Amino acid sequence: MLCEALTQLPHSLVFNEPNLSSRNFIVRANEAALLESTGIDLQRFVKRWSRGRRQLLLYGFRKRLVPRISRHIAQVGVKEIFHSNWRRLVEGFPDTRIVLSARDPRDIYLSLRGRYMTGAAIWHGDFTPRNVAQSLNSEFVYQQEMARRHNALKVRYEDLCLRPASIQQVLKFVESDITAISELGDFLRADAQRVAEGQLHGGQITDKRVARWRHESDKLANEAQQVFDSMKDYCEFWNYSQEGPLELGESLSQNLLAT
Repeated sequence: MLCEALTQLPHSLVFNEPNLSSRNFIVRANEAALLESTGIDLQRFVKRWSRGRRQLLLYGFRKRLVPRISRHIAQVGVKEIFHSNWRRLVEGFPDTRIVLSARDPRDIYLSLRGRYMTGAAIWHGDFTPRNVAQSLNSEFVYQQEMARRHNALKVRYEDLCLRPASIQQVLKFVESDITAISELGDFLRADAQRVAEGQLHGGQITDKRVARWRHESDKLANEAQQVFDSMKDYCEFWNYSQEGPLELGESLSQNLLAT
């Protein structure tokens, strides 16, 4: 949602989970189409810089692709969900602004489970509450590293959905010249497995997936609660209580990571 909200040509383009820091580049059709309108062939770039020398892909992105994009688009961002190699990207772009995001672990589990059941989730091994919590806690370690080492902005999914000022806070933090968030949904419409999700929100930022754990069956709610109970440090860091998100407060909102 935030990735798409921050993608408005000619102001900005945020690449959606290209896995770039792991020397990969997953091309999204909608991003390729946006860049095609500026005369840039994204598929051709990735093919050229991936063939037999993937270690040079990030170099090509930094030295070749971004300068070309910057002729037409003011800001370039990267949104990722796996962060083990996050330093590579920041070292290549030392002026990067990092926006760290979070969501209630119970809702993360339910969302991931729904995608897993349809075969759309990026998941290996047994899908259990214990394994999901372990995976999320591993990524949380990298979030903490980014928060400690950089002036990163922290923003929760629930705040983005319920408090319009949160979006403005992000725009200010990344020094964006976007004045208003346009209709969303292109990202979901471009994914055949997520069209229904896009229709649910109707192209807007809504609260229809906030605290969904309150409305699930006892079985799923119990599984989601197991994940929550196994992520105490995460919940403390992000101020999630048993009843839902608490106020972040000044002490918790002083760090955030935005690309």
